[in-house]
Amino acid sequence: MNLTKVLGFIILLMPFPSACNGPKPRYPINVSEDSFMSKSVMRNQQQYQLEIQQIQQSIVKDSTINYTQSKHGFWYGFPNSRNLNQPLIQPGEFVSLSMKIESLEGQLIYDWKEVGAIRYHVSKQEILPILREGVLHMKYNELAVFLSPSYLCFGYTGDGNKIAVNQPLKVLVKANRILKNE
Repeated sequence: MNLTKVLGFIILLMPFPSACNGPKPRYPINVSEDSFMSKSVMRNQQQYQLEIQQIQQSIVKDSTINYTQSKHGFWYGFPNSRNLNQPLIQPGEFVSLSMKIESLEGQLIYDWKEVGAIRYHVSKQEILPILREGVLHMKYNELAVFLSPSYLCFGYTGDGNKIAVNQPLKVLVKANRILKNE
């Protein structure tokens, strides 16, 4: 009888040593993110190249303006002759901007009145990247034309209204006046 009790006790204790090892973690199934990222990069590069071709075609069609490519990825030009004696708009100044937005084909998207006046603290305030960088190429009371790939404007979301997804734009901007620091 003692032998039966001892064997029963030993059989009961057998599962305990293996239970002390702790739970084994469940590792995720490896999904290669490299393929997703590389596909995304490839799509974005193709989109960018397509937009650059569209912008270059627009520049060829609009021979009245001499466009300059900026280091930030957009093109800008001035339909009127520039006043060489007047300084460029500087960071920290307050400027009132008005703008008109068109497609590269010249179809009106937003006119001057729809956008209205935009009070902008140059390089100190969040605004569309095309405006933030483009204003620094302008002079007071000057009209500038910016040709921009979509990533500098409304990008892959559009504006939810009139501007389509990934739409390159032609933005006409006028720095109406320089306001005093308020």
